[in-house]
Amino acid sequence: MALKKKRAAKRRAWNKGLEIGQRDAFTPAQVKRIRQVLAGRGVPGSIINVARTRRKPPVRCALSEATAKALGKWIAVSGKKRTGYIFSGRGAALPRPMTVRQMNRLLKFWVAEAGLDPKKYGKESLRRTKALHILNGTGDLETVRMLLGHAKIESTSKFLRIAKKSDPIAISCAFDI
Repeated sequence: MALKKKRAAKRRAWNKGLEIGQRDAFTPAQVKRIRQVLAGRGVPGSIINVARTRRKPPVRCALSEATAKALGKWIAVSGKKRTGYIFSGRGAALPRPMTVRQMNRLLKFWVAEAGLDPKKYGKESLRRTKALHILNGTGDLETVRMLLGHAKIESTSKFLRIAKKSDPIAISCAFDI
């Protein structure tokens, strides 16, 4: 029993030294820098279906022209088949999809190579960035909520860090109609 306590005392917490919580979204300039980093490395339709796990239905995603072109080049160069994984994981024995951990490592490498702090950005930064750009362009929070798959508008505003600017009752009282 004493040996177990001694080992437990030496163990390091899994999240010690890690930043916990929401990550920042990328700015348009940062997205441009990351694209420049990726451009030197390496045409599907503009709307694709992305398969998900756990018996969930596929998600439809819209691709920009630049993304579709880059993805088309990647598929052509890598020799991927239509039924295979576009981004396969490590190991040549059985083709498997890239794991979340592998994707996080790759993203951190790209962010660092673009000259940004990898601790400030994660995979959710990509999702948040796209949603914020759509919101800034359209101003339609309901559409962004649907795209993100949130059930409540409050979840979307919290995810995008949109603070309540004022009290709706106070605004209503200010207008005499």
